[in-house]
Amino acid sequence: MSLVERHPVSWSVALLLTAALPAAEAPAQSVVLKPKYTAGHTGYLELDEQVTQTLRGGMFGPDGRKFDFRHLRGLAQKVEASSPGEGAKLAMTFDRIQLQSSFAGMGQSNSFDSDVDDPKDESNPLANAVGGMLGMTMRMEVDADGNVKSFSGMKEILAKMEEAAAGNPMFEQMVRRELRDDSARVEWGEKMMALFPNKEVKVGETWTRTLREPTQNVGELIWEYHCKLERLGVENGRQVAVVACDGTIRRASEEPAEAGPMGMKLEKLTGRFTGGGTFDVDRGEFVKQNQTTEMNIVMAGPGAAETQPADPEAGKMKVDLASTRTVSVLSPAEREKQKGENRRKAEEKKAQEKAEDEAPEEDED
Repeated sequence: MSLVERHPVSWSVALLLTAALPAAEAPAQSVVLKPKYTAGHTGYLELDEQVTQTLRGGMFGPDGRKFDFRHLRGLAQKVEASSPGEGAKLAMTFDRIQLQSSFAGMGQSNSFDSDVDDPKDESNPLANAVGGMLGMTMRMEVDADGNVKSFSGMKEILAKMEEAAAGNPMFEQMVRRELRDDSARVEWGEKMMALFPNKEVKVGETWTRTLREPTQNVGELIWEYHCKLERLGVENGRQVAVVACDGTIRRASEEPAEAGPMGMKLEKLTGRFTGGGTFDVDRGEFVKQNQTTEMNIVMAGPGAAETQPADPEAGKMKVDLASTRTVSVLSPAEREKQKGENRRKAEEKKAQEKAEDEAPEEDED
């Protein structure tokens, strides 16, 4: 006799109880990817860009010269006002600036980090070039989908910087072009929101976004984003959605444009990028974003085609750009911890350098 036949009542009760239990909850396969805003919320937003620029041809010769720089900017971001379904007003105050530059073959290397260096240090050209931005505020208004409705603040920052740093080559070449509301609107607003489809999406679903970026040297650029929800999961105890993206960069106009000194004109620009981000479902924001970009530019000097028609490369200069862009969001407490770590590392480095300088030299046999 089977076990079921010996205990028919108990097995029937057990089957009924099992059927009454709720089914195990299936992992979520979709998520609403839209930004959330809470009035009064304050966070720290850090944008870290590292760029390698190689110039070939013309005065740089066939082998070219390489220029590396890193530009890190941190903002204390406060939601000044928000309404459900209406968007928010944000205040973004510069809290940290780090700048490093080196020009291979010319013996030039400079660095500045406001977390550890004095922004009023007159002996450091980078301190003068960017230090005046600390404590200055930009304001942005966005709708419920994160689309930028208005952006302001750069005119005041530029006026201050022109008074403090005008004539500084680092400021003129690397910083001035960023101090425009239309550029900052894209940098701190539209690019930060580029991964949002602003709707519910399923794992594996794709969507596209298009950004138009004004630039002073090469004209308006069009960024085409192709995004995909890769997966949903848990990281550090929090529900997250992981988005991947890639895309292309092109000029809005095919007409040659002024792209540099001495009458150089831009003939061609192509670009491509890959990246993605980690979206915190409860917080309603991308807490991490990353992007790797490659851009290739060809410029020609005035009259090159007419004076040397037999050589199509005569008078041309090629610029290859490779960059990484990383965005991180920290809480105020995490930011304070970061500051302490930066100071500790700087002090350790100084102590090590001092010990090396004071160490007795070994006698040569």
